[in-house]
Amino acid sequence: MKTQNAGTGAGLIAAFGLENQSWEDFIMPLRLFSYDGAFYNSQVNRYRSERQEKRTVSPLYPAITVVLYFGKRHWYGPRTLRDCFRDLPEELEPFIPDYPIHIVEVAFLKPEQIQRMKSDFRFVADYLVQTRT
Repeated sequence: MKTQNAGTGAGLIAAFGLENQSWEDFIMPLRLFSYDGAFYNSQVNRYRSERQEKRTVSPLYPAITVVLYFGKRHWYGPRTLRDCFRDLPEELEPFIPDYPIHIVEVAFLKPEQIQRMKSDFRFVADYLVQTRT
């Protein structure tokens, strides 16, 4: 994904990941955290290598991961990293990042959201909306 910063001419690039999911995975925040973490780790390694070789350091990019959930009922699983830890002592909460995940519940999209789609995915989304229980 690339956008132009007004006036500067510099581009902003992000790594965009899609995770397809047909059932609630109660460790989804941990999985996404590890995917994003692997991407960030590769940037750390590249940064260190460029610094060590005294080369120009490449810019760092954010990781954006979205879950396309195809289930026919709402996602009731964890939506943040903290939600994965049962019986977490209250005094530990401030030390654990509340890493939210982004879930698109395809079967619960509104008709106007589906109508705005330009690809054939709109047929899949419309089918799921019409057949959910």
